[in-house]
Amino acid sequence: MSLAKIPVVAIISLAFKAMLTSPQPDPPKGEEVPSATVDVSKARDIILTTSYIVLAAAEIATILAYASPSSPLSQQLLSTLVFAGGDPSRLRLNISSILGAVLWLAGAALRMQAYQYMGKFFRFTVSIQKDHKLITTGPYAYVRHPSYSGLMLADIGWFLWNGSQGSWIRESGLWDNGVGRSVVVLFTLFFILSPPFVTFLRVAKEDDALKKQFGKEWLEWQKNVPYRIIPVAKIPLIVVLTFTFNAMFTSPNPAPAKEDLVATTKIDWVSGRNFILYMSRMGQTLLAAIEIAVIIANTNPSSLMSRKILHICLFEGSDPNTLQLHPLSYLAAFFWICGYAMRMRTYQDLGRFFRFDISIQKDHQLVTTGLYAYVRHPSYSGIVLADLGWALWYGTRGSWVRESGFLDSVGGRIALATFIVLFMLPGPAFTLPRMSSEDKALRNKFGKKWDEWAKKVPYRLIPGAMLTPPHPPPKAEEVIPSTKTDFNMLRLYRLHLAHIGQFMLAAVEMATLVAHASSSSSASQRELSSFLLGGRDPNRLHLSYIGAFGVVLWICGAALRIRTYRDLGRFFRFQISIQKDHELIKTGPYAYVRHPSYTGLTLAITGWFLYHGAQGSWVRESGFLEAWFGQAVLAAYLIPTLIHMQVLTLSRMSNEDAALRKKFGQEWDNWAKDVPYLLIPGIY
Repeated sequence: MSLAKIPVVAIISLAFKAMLTSPQPDPPKGEEVPSATVDVSKARDIILTTSYIVLAAAEIATILAYASPSSPLSQQLLSTLVFAGGDPSRLRLNISSILGAVLWLAGAALRMQAYQYMGKFFRFTVSIQKDHKLITTGPYAYVRHPSYSGLMLADIGWFLWNGSQGSWIRESGLWDNGVGRSVVVLFTLFFILSPPFVTFLRVAKEDDALKKQFGKEWLEWQKNVPYRIIPVAKIPLIVVLTFTFNAMFTSPNPAPAKEDLVATTKIDWVSGRNFILYMSRMGQTLLAAIEIAVIIANTNPSSLMSRKILHICLFEGSDPNTLQLHPLSYLAAFFWICGYAMRMRTYQDLGRFFRFDISIQKDHQLVTTGLYAYVRHPSYSGIVLADLGWALWYGTRGSWVRESGFLDSVGGRIALATFIVLFMLPGPAFTLPRMSSEDKALRNKFGKKWDEWAKKVPYRLIPGAMLTPPHPPPKAEEVIPSTKTDFNMLRLYRLHLAHIGQFMLAAVEMATLVAHASSSSSASQRELSSFLLGGRDPNRLHLSYIGAFGVVLWICGAALRIRTYRDLGRFFRFQISIQKDHELIKTGPYAYVRHPSYTGLTLAITGWFLYHGAQGSWVRESGFLEAWFGQAVLAAYLIPTLIHMQVLTLSRMSNEDAALRKKFGQEWDNWAKDVPYLLIPGIY
């Protein structure tokens, strides 16, 4: 343990406090920019500063107590601040934490410098004062919003400091504790990640307010300083994202020996796989090279080479200055990099057992640690997350694909559609169905050991996913004959369609809300015109009482269904089956109704209809349902997926009861007598 951490903790804590303390009082109401008055929450700032003071105090107290462990006070502090599995001797500085502290302090210093140059004009509430001046010197000569640059640097430093080995969060045992981990994750999401994201949404409002106030002076400044937060910020980020993309789709190990291959999977990754992966990598590299070339050329547009590059890479009417980082770009990059990190971690955890072809090697081992302690196929979770980031990155305003005019041409649309259909979609499309084959192969190899792992880790991709099968399909001889037609490829289609449909609805509604939050920018106006038909009012998007009730039902239903996954363990299958060592589960929610998983599904689907059907939802307020194609799309989604799935599922109850009664006889009869209700206690 290093006592040297104490002064560092104290310094960065003071920097954190200073960064989140407004240098000036709030402006008079007449000077506020009306659309931005909700951007900064005093409650949020109090929670942020108070929480970090608590973190710093806990770390300093732990270090001091461990330095003199014999005193009663030290023993009391250590028993309070060090949890099961924690070791205070590991609290020390390392390269990652030192780098985090440097970035943290650099960010704070940059933000303090912005305070100094702006003087009385710097307010936490966006405002234009009567004698306002346009500041273009100091850090404002390089980026237009350096205070946010400092905030971003400090946030990166926060993650490096608290996420590296040697930090109190990592070494106290807090992160290994379920409750502690939940607290850290919630604190990070709501108080570390959300403030910068909400703050970055203010950038467009501030630019619009200054442009309105200073006119040509602001336009001249924008021309000289085209970057909002980081000079040429997109270039390093594009390089990093392209590197991660190529690494994710490059096999860490050579192909397995033929005798190690799982025979049933030989047709799902044929010779064309390598070509698809190669073209995906080349396509991403080409997109990155074009965007970087345009950004660099735009820094010196008068040179002959720059003019040629801009002429070739930009279509008529496009503006290279629009190639900027949008707030959603940061979210996209976050998803992309997190997906990469997850997949790389699985390469490390599986080691030489990770192959692009499904195989069982002679000395194969069942890996159940690391990410495999949470989901059984985390490498595919990483792919899905990174693909989501890829789509969001290129679909967001500020990307070359959106701003170059490429999509305004027929050839551009065809080229992009071809690339996505042939080289981006086949990866997830072929990869996700492999999960059942992998589960079967591992189960055949490891038997009871795999069953125990599957019981502890019932989720394949996403912990708690309600419509994701927690276990592979049962063996053919275990399936109840009357239900064999109930679950086939059509079932998989319905489930995937349900996932995709809800994701798309969520993405569109969130994009509309984000665009409305910065509605004064031209980019947001274009997005609103795309997502709201007939000039609908985005102010109508709100959470009504019925919508809130729907959310409660939805979450309760999902929680109940996921609880049944845990209670039934490996006996929970999406196909009705009776396994050789099957047990009759009568505890938990099964002590109240005989089919609680269907109760949860019914609750969640009811909540889904209430949420999306209530006033204030995007479905109701966007004008989508008033267009014939909107009605057709919704009907095509509801009938074969949610409604059909619910009808077929509820009809299974009698088959399940008959199968269990046949298997357990008197034991089942006694349970049915004690628990006479199928879905709802006291009613049905």
